[in-house]
Amino acid sequence: MFKTDFAIFYAVNFESAIICLVISYLLFGLLVYRQIYSVFDPAFFFFILSASGYSVVMLLWHKEKISDYYFFCFMISQVLFYLGWNIFSPRWKKQINRKIRIDSFSIVLYYISSTLFILLQSYVYKIMGFPIFMDSRLDAFSSGGGIGILDRIIFVSSIFSFSFAAFRLVYLKGWRFFDVIILIFFMFTKIVSGSKLSVLEAVFLIGLILMFHSRSVMNKSIEVRVQGKLYFFVLLSIPIALVVTYIQQSSMSEQPLGVGILIGKLLLRFVNTGDIFYLAWVDDYLRYIPDRAGFFALFSDSLGAARLVPRSDLPQHLGFSVMLAHTSTENTIGPNARFNVFGLHYFGVLGLFIYSLILGVLVGYLRNRVRYRLPFTTSSLMLYTLLAYIALYIEQDFSSMALKYFLNLAIFSFLLFPFVYLVSRYRKDTYV
Repeated sequence: MFKTDFAIFYAVNFESAIICLVISYLLFGLLVYRQIYSVFDPAFFFFILSASGYSVVMLLWHKEKISDYYFFCFMISQVLFYLGWNIFSPRWKKQINRKIRIDSFSIVLYYISSTLFILLQSYVYKIMGFPIFMDSRLDAFSSGGGIGILDRIIFVSSIFSFSFAAFRLVYLKGWRFFDVIILIFFMFTKIVSGSKLSVLEAVFLIGLILMFHSRSVMNKSIEVRVQGKLYFFVLLSIPIALVVTYIQQSSMSEQPLGVGILIGKLLLRFVNTGDIFYLAWVDDYLRYIPDRAGFFALFSDSLGAARLVPRSDLPQHLGFSVMLAHTSTENTIGPNARFNVFGLHYFGVLGLFIYSLILGVLVGYLRNRVRYRLPFTTSSLMLYTLLAYIALYIEQDFSSMALKYFLNLAIFSFLLFPFVYLVSRYRKDTYV
């Protein structure tokens, strides 16, 4: 079932689709609600997206478009994932009564990251243009010539710089011009990235900053005030998403799009989080894709980046392979290879269940345990914000998204942390 076919199928079975959507939210919400700190915790939004995708599996099974085998493998693996996540229970009660320390390492890291973020991102825009106007917004970093390594550095430096700037503006009195510039530039890059809901990334990162600082009983009033303002940015993301959708659709069609169509496309984006399920499992399109290179498929990005294996010898991304099984396209992207589909295809039923449990445990550890293992400093805050944000991509596409982001952090740390440490030895720590 291709995407256009699914849109028609969904419209024809709209009532059943809504029922499946509600069941999905209620069923899986019971398994994850304890893990969500607030509506500004990115885990809340990612759950809304994922549960919308889960409803696709339920609808396909209800309408006998996929077999019982696929449905029950999905359900069991999803439950195991959430059970693994819940092994590390969150402790939302405030436990310490002290201010966070602004350590010298974080100050140096902030200014170096900010400089790299602005310069490298501007350079990419200069030579590639803005992704929002491209047929595929991911083409900006897929042309080789060293652009890929810039993408890795930009990803880490942008989150490090935004986290520190946002923290100082939230928890310190007054404001600093440089911090404001960083926040504005970050928001600009999110809008021109072409991602319809990318503006919410700023809200999510601030939500993770509040989560990290929630260990302390101090500045609770600041958290309440900030959360009130975040509602405004959530509402602001809706018209921005519609504008981004209009720009992208206008570049592909000469016909003007009405507001109703734009809203429909935006809402369908949530359901299409589960596109891998109908692309791969309906009519069993996975039979066209080899399943004997699970290790290489899992670590494809790391092996290719380290030149340990030529990229031409590595398996294609599973989502892209499934897309090509349906149609030939010049587009460089495919659906996210969600762990249910990836694990079952490469590791079999038993391997899928073990894989699901391990990934759930990893998400819980990064979000809940790491938060208390790190010192109460701004360096830890920057690192935790990045790790906790990456953790939410584990469920979406562990092999090519989460592992890629972990590798980005490793490369960034290897290249810059020694220099940051040497410079930071000549600075003094401060406190909020």
